[in-house]
Amino acid sequence: MTPFTHRCAHPAILFACSIMAATMAQAAPDAAALSQQLAQHSPECGTFQQNRWLADFELDLPSSGSFQRLDQALIWRTETPVRTEIRLSQDNTELPPGYRMLLPVMTALLEGDWQRLQDHFQVVTNGELSSWSAKLTPLDSRVAATLPSIQVKGGQQLEHIAMAFADGDRLNIDLTPAICEPDPAPQAP
Repeated sequence: MTPFTHRCAHPAILFACSIMAATMAQAAPDAAALSQQLAQHSPECGTFQQNRWLADFELDLPSSGSFQRLDQALIWRTETPVRTEIRLSQDNTELPPGYRMLLPVMTALLEGDWQRLQDHFQVVTNGELSSWSAKLTPLDSRVAATLPSIQVKGGQQLEHIAMAFADGDRLNIDLTPAICEPDPAPQAP
């Protein structure tokens, strides 16, 4: 009898040990199944609540707004505290480099394209299809020096993104699917 089985000989302890063993053996969601689920339930539009923590200033910057996925772009509209709209696309030459770097990550996450994510990150998933999480660690050491990891979680679709930067800054985004609203008509001056 091994020390482990000896400790598990009592029926109550045996039950507890079997629960622990089952929990430890629980497999992470299959990447292909998770990718398919996310692609099927990927919202075209949604809302977001975002918190940006700036460590140097010990300042929390909350914002909220909406997003819309287009064929070749992601439209990110901040409604509060200040109205802004950013068109995240590869052909937008006015995008700062940080936004340009995040574009493929955000679109791959929203679309559930784990293969594209695995081109740039080591991806470790946990949970099950109805409640999953994943840790994305950049493969490029230059990116990892700035952004050591990204934590994501969700159910049928992506629900939360957490980025912890090497300088202590943090970005947390909660996403909720929504019905796409037509673009508001431009207001007369």
